[in-house]
Amino acid sequence: MFLHILGAESMFTKEFFRMLSRDFTPSDHVFVGKYPDESKFAKIGQCGIVQSRSLKMIRYLYKADHIIVHGMFNKAVILALFFQPWLAKKSNWVVFGADIYSYKKPNKSFTEKIFEKMKRRIAKRVPYISTFSDGDWALVQEWYGAKGKNLKVSYPLAGCNKELVHSLQAEQKTGDTVNIIIGNSATATNQHIEALDMLSHFKNENIMIHLPLNYGLGDYKTYAQKVTDYAVSVFGEEKVCPLTEKLSGEDYLRYLNQMDVGLFNNNRQQAMGNITQCVLCGAKVYIRKDTNMWEHYRKLGCSLYDIEEIPSMTSLEALQAEDADQKARNIAAMSERQDMGLKIRIWKNIFDTMAGGSER
Repeated sequence: MFLHILGAESMFTKEFFRMLSRDFTPSDHVFVGKYPDESKFAKIGQCGIVQSRSLKMIRYLYKADHIIVHGMFNKAVILALFFQPWLAKKSNWVVFGADIYSYKKPNKSFTEKIFEKMKRRIAKRVPYISTFSDGDWALVQEWYGAKGKNLKVSYPLAGCNKELVHSLQAEQKTGDTVNIIIGNSATATNQHIEALDMLSHFKNENIMIHLPLNYGLGDYKTYAQKVTDYAVSVFGEEKVCPLTEKLSGEDYLRYLNQMDVGLFNNNRQQAMGNITQCVLCGAKVYIRKDTNMWEHYRKLGCSLYDIEEIPSMTSLEALQAEDADQKARNIAAMSERQDMGLKIRIWKNIFDTMAGGSER
């Protein structure tokens, strides 16, 4: 039995449950997590759902043949794996990004420092660490001393629904307004203020600034309000559209399909689902060259654009202009990456490898 430690509801949670329910044996998988409406996930298939109450969680940690930690955030799980190394030895840490970039966080509290030390010990004990990119694997080795086997991971998203993607790609964007999306969440690593400043010389142009601020870490609503207020002060209320409500994966893909330009000023591996979906929807996407995402996308055959070039652009046309052949190559590369058959093979390899099966 595989026990999945999964955080709060996210873009991929529903699609991940669907995939396991449809393409694997649901009774082999049990989930520990905190979800706002667990019943709607249980209805998708027969995957077992349990609450992350400590006693029940410990029982399932012992009962499980294999443990997959989707992001090392849960302090109860960190404590359990640290103080009971035999549990760590049957675990796979799926690195999300924020769970390792916390290593670089300045002014960590005493408690945060303690948990960072625990994660370093866990990283040396777990036999498997799954990452989205080679860059993240290198960082886990450098920062946390990881010694296990690296497995590549990728989650299914709404973009795996080929029929929906094709129908959206066929839609013609209407209107003259240039829709620009900045970031993926209400977290400071999106560096929204800097990105807004990069665009400030277009404030008199026919643009609309879209800000997904509907989730984040800690007191994210305060940060979301700060970003919104700043954007309004620069561009005016009529040109700023913050997204504060949570959407389904399908509705979010429709939302992204309205965008002409995507700015992801994230200073670490983050927003890769949004970046992929924006490319699929035909937006011109800018990211930072100094993150490991830049090389990751290039290896996939997807050439994105350097966000540092935006301040020197003299026209809105330059901001959104994209070579047609390059755009087609990017969409093709991301379409291949979003193939559901590929997602199934990736997860089958993870499950087979952990269970001692042959690597595919």
